[in-house]
Amino acid sequence: MTAESIKKKQITQQPRTKHPTELQQKIIEINQSHPTLNKNEIAAVAGCDHAHVVRTLQTYGLIKKDVDNYISNRAAIFAGMQHRLINSLTEEDIKKTPVGSRVLAVAQLYDKERLERNQSTANIALHGISPEMQELYDKIIGRAKVEGDVIDVTPEARDEE
Repeated sequence: MTAESIKKKQITQQPRTKHPTELQQKIIEINQSHPTLNKNEIAAVAGCDHAHVVRTLQTYGLIKKDVDNYISNRAAIFAGMQHRLINSLTEEDIKKTPVGSRVLAVAQLYDKERLERNQSTANIALHGISPEMQELYDKIIGRAKVEGDVIDVTPEARDEE
């Protein structure tokens, strides 16, 4: 392909219009007025192919609501898929699975169970923390920092004040 043929192609291509064609407008209206229809059904009603429906909806950003809906319901979608997958496993499936995969599955399920119960899923060591962080940590767990004379902080000593 020569540079001249590329230039000719670029010139002869029609620019895309920002306004939808009649067919695209029909697709958009069907999509908005019947949100439960899938793209194949929209194509049948509009009298075009599935690919044209998909291109039209993508061009005008109308699939974004599907993505937003998915994002806002992702936890429930995942829970439903997990339920289906777990229920589809048979004892025979589990026995066929290599031991290493079974051990990994148990570990992953254990972590997810702990997350669901608001329990820790990791242990973090506090070695080499800054003095400020140590002071904050001590305050949180109730340790008093002692400088100079020792101060009695028992409840009995507080009552005498």
